[in-house]
Amino acid sequence: MLAALIFRRAFTGWCAALAFIGSNLLIRSAVSAVGKYNVVKYTNLVSMLFTNELLGSHHNLFWFGVPVSRIWVESLAAVLMCTAFVTIFIYIFTFGQILPPEHKKPFFPFFKFKAKINASTLVGQEIHKLLIINGAVWVLLLFVGIQVYASVIRESYIGINEIYYREYMTRLSGRFTQEKLDWLNTEQEKFEPIFLLDAELAKGNITEEQHESLMAHYASLQTELEVFKRIVSKKIGYLSENPDAHLVYDSGYSFLFGITGEKDMEDALWAGLISAVCFASFFAMEKSTGMLRVIQATPLGRQSTVWAKSKICWGIATFIAVMTLLPRAWQVGHDYQYSSIFSPAMSLEYFQRLPSCVPILVIILLLLFTRIIACFSTAMTVLFISYKLGNTLGAIFTSSLLFCVGPLLSFCGVIDAKWISIYPLFHFAALQAETMTSVISWIYLLLYFAIGVICQSYLLEHFGEAF
Repeated sequence: MLAALIFRRAFTGWCAALAFIGSNLLIRSAVSAVGKYNVVKYTNLVSMLFTNELLGSHHNLFWFGVPVSRIWVESLAAVLMCTAFVTIFIYIFTFGQILPPEHKKPFFPFFKFKAKINASTLVGQEIHKLLIINGAVWVLLLFVGIQVYASVIRESYIGINEIYYREYMTRLSGRFTQEKLDWLNTEQEKFEPIFLLDAELAKGNITEEQHESLMAHYASLQTELEVFKRIVSKKIGYLSENPDAHLVYDSGYSFLFGITGEKDMEDALWAGLISAVCFASFFAMEKSTGMLRVIQATPLGRQSTVWAKSKICWGIATFIAVMTLLPRAWQVGHDYQYSSIFSPAMSLEYFQRLPSCVPILVIILLLLFTRIIACFSTAMTVLFISYKLGNTLGAIFTSSLLFCVGPLLSFCGVIDAKWISIYPLFHFAALQAETMTSVISWIYLLLYFAIGVICQSYLLEHFGEAF
């Protein structure tokens, strides 16, 4: 708000505020934590967000040659920043204001854009209001940029064990046949040098030191043998207990479904925040501009407006859900591959309880579907809050508290707080691994879908009632 007042343009203010926060992040990343200027590293807004780091350990900072506890330095910085921001804001507010549209200079001074609206349908008009007038398109584009950037720069950390495992499982993927068994028996012959050395050691023909020295020449072959043994003992053994299962390269699916590499909490936080910012003004602007009176006078009436907004919510909710999965899906496709997607899901050990008629592809689609339901429920709840409060900033603040506090508390160590958020629907696939958590996840899915439908029904029934 301070930046918007100073630059007299909301959009320029957003850019300046983000640049200020970005500079704080850059300072934190660039300055050493043990160097002479470590005070600068920790006296900024970004460092104050790391509460676990601040309260969980004692860290002295270099304060003009004197060691000072970090918590005192950050507390003083917080007080000074808060005082400075409030003081400057009040001073600027006494004479500054955001200029009306006709007095604004174009954002691109060398180009002139003429506003033109050709919305032939109610949905088209509502899309224009949400994306252009309310500025949601900038929020969504920023989110897309962050997710695409995170996908592209993500580095591969696959080790030699995983490379061998991928080669074997890709070669053996599918139903286990006699031909594949014969291939495994043939493949085992390459490990004969290691078996011979182990046999010589067991007979006492060579010492431990000689054994280790000779085995050093077969380091790579030893690693491959460990992978081979794991496949034979674990994978083939699992097939003997579950005849309907197939051999599937499962490392990528474990990461995609949240079994390993927990990212679902972060995705839930992003979805809640983006929904709160995008949809908070969707109904608030109708009240603040008096458009509710106009809507009641139109031939289509109030319900058509609510239906149009609901359709847009479905579309953007689907878009947000897909984008939350993009970095992970990209990494799985790049590093692990989507192999055997039509094999039974029970081929993955953690989905053993599922029937053999359910393929892995269904679990992938279910993962996306539950995220769409979560985003739709979040969007409709934000619309409800926006309508009841009639104020954009109030709706953003209330919605952010509702959908972001749970994940943030979980990140700060209050692990169980994640269950009071939309996290269960983002972690839905992993919850199918056990009977109890599976039942709980389906209850959450029905609950959040019901919340979305109830909010939509209320708006259909009561939208514009006050007038």
